[in-house]
Amino acid sequence: QVSRLAGDPRIIVTGTVEDIRVYLRTGSVSVSPIIYGAGIQNKVLEAMASGIPVVTTSLGSSSLRARDGEELMIGDGPEAFASKIKLLFDRPELAQEIASRGRMYVEDHHDWGKISAKLATLYQETISQYHQKVAY
Repeated sequence: QVSRLAGDPRIIVTGTVEDIRVYLRTGSVSVSPIIYGAGIQNKVLEAMASGIPVVTTSLGSSSLRARDGEELMIGDGPEAFASKIKLLFDRPELAQEIASRGRMYVEDHHDWGKISAKLATLYQETISQYHQKVAY
């Protein structure tokens, strides 16, 4: 069914690609109509990190603290989803604001350097607490 979409000259069906960033950089809006959850929020984060405005579902953003209309757009159901996409195409300034705030959200909340520093601190605190208990 997806392959048939390639018959439209405006649509490119790639299949698996080596580097998604190449495609994200050329896009206007990333659409992630996620209807089941299994770790695919990473696709949403990849697009946000690339500075592309994202439209997803409540499920697609459920593990994120990103806000609808601020760092991404959320649309549940076909009409609401399509409406959010159309809004971003109709209002390029809004699309740019969403993209910028989405990028900042990823930098603030999902940066590997910041996450690993927090994790290292948590490990150190846990080890210290363990040694305090063992000393008694």
